[in-house]
Amino acid sequence: MMASKKIYVIAGFFIFMLIALAAMDHPKDQFKNLQVLPKNISEDSLYDVMEGYKHALGVGCGFCHVMKDAQGKEDYASDAIPHKDTCRSMMRMTMDINKRYFASDAKYIERVSCNTCHKGRSEPTSN
Repeated sequence: MMASKKIYVIAGFFIFMLIALAAMDHPKDQFKNLQVLPKNISEDSLYDVMEGYKHALGVGCGFCHVMKDAQGKEDYASDAIPHKDTCRSMMRMTMDINKRYFASDAKYIERVSCNTCHKGRSEPTSN
């Protein structure tokens, strides 16, 4: 009788552990293929940055990102669309300009951004 009681206790312990592991909040996978933005950027911050790019260039996500791969899924990590690499170059450029020419604590200074040149268009404008 004692052996069967031990089996029940051990089985109960393992069931409890499985339930506890299933209930735990597992961290989300980090974003894949971030080359300019910080790898630990929050989901909200990344969304805000991407919304800013969409607004500044007057485009949708599909301008830079694969919205349907061969399996019909979104693939934000893919580099298949050349605009994504162009965006990375532009990000580095604006970051460099802001770092070189604008003090981080300066007030009332309009910093350089995508909108500085693009003004809601996918190609920069001179107006």
